[in-house]
Amino acid sequence: FSIGFGPATPLRFRRGETEYLLSWIPFGGYVKMASLEEQQAMEGLEGGSVEQEFPPEKLLESKSLAARILVISAGVIMNALFAWAAYTGLLLVYGQAVDEPRIGILSPGAPAEAAGMMADDLITHINGEPLASWGDLVTKVEPKAGQTLTFTVDRQGETVELEAAPAEEDFVDPISGENRKVGRIGVGPQLNSRRDPLGFGSAVVEGARQTGDSAVQILAFLKGMVLGQVSPKNLGGPILIGQASGQFARAGIVALVTFMAFLSMNLAILNLLPIPVLDGGHLVFLIIEGLRGGKPLPLHLRLRLTQVGMYLLLGLMLFAVINDVLRIIG
Repeated sequence: FSIGFGPATPLRFRRGETEYLLSWIPFGGYVKMASLEEQQAMEGLEGGSVEQEFPPEKLLESKSLAARILVISAGVIMNALFAWAAYTGLLLVYGQAVDEPRIGILSPGAPAEAAGMMADDLITHINGEPLASWGDLVTKVEPKAGQTLTFTVDRQGETVELEAAPAEEDFVDPISGENRKVGRIGVGPQLNSRRDPLGFGSAVVEGARQTGDSAVQILAFLKGMVLGQVSPKNLGGPILIGQASGQFARAGIVALVTFMAFLSMNLAILNLLPIPVLDGGHLVFLIIEGLRGGKPLPLHLRLRLTQVGMYLLLGLMLFAVINDVLRIIG
């Protein structure tokens, strides 16, 4: 069990049949199975040979196909469960944030400020139609560029009606890359939104929903990357993660744990990519073995594909670090 890749540092110890160590290259880490095949394929990335020897019946390749699939999937499953537990825990302790259409900031000179809207105003209706969330506000305003709308505002218990025409602005979808015209009135949501308490059952269900939403966002980003709709410059490495962690930590425990949950879900999905050397690549090999009636791909082919995956992963790490450095130097 290694924190980091490459050659091992002197900081290593063994407890039972498991060796724990710190490696020199600080890009994540790995768990190396008791497996002769994995040892041959991964020694370049994972720091060379293992001194300890195991009897044949304890090697991973001696286990059933179902057992190997479960073992290979365990890391991904735990990443997803951690995200679910983190979201659920936040909901139990702090309650669910209410996405209310309450104004936090106004852009100077924008239609909202010109109409007389103020910070802390709660927009309850647009043209008589009720709003349940900030998302409702955005949905109703975006297609109405240039049209005069009537906004019903709750201002400290007093109802005020104001008129504003959303200004037309260019908007580039960060996922699809689509450029379109949208209406904007120049307001931002209040960050310190109200939080309503949730019971255990509701928190578990909502935590699962938030975990699913995180997965959808990550998959949409990956799809955009593959289709060329999202710039590779958006990829970040350990430096960006460290910077973001600091920013979220300063924002408070809720923001930090939410970021940890999202990052854990990100790891789960990335590890499922069908790239040899990642868990997803190992699962592809096992699925092919199952489809071939228990006959695995030839060892030399698996070793070669794993080595290709290793170099691909190292190249991706290097590219992400270069992106991080370029962000720092502007």
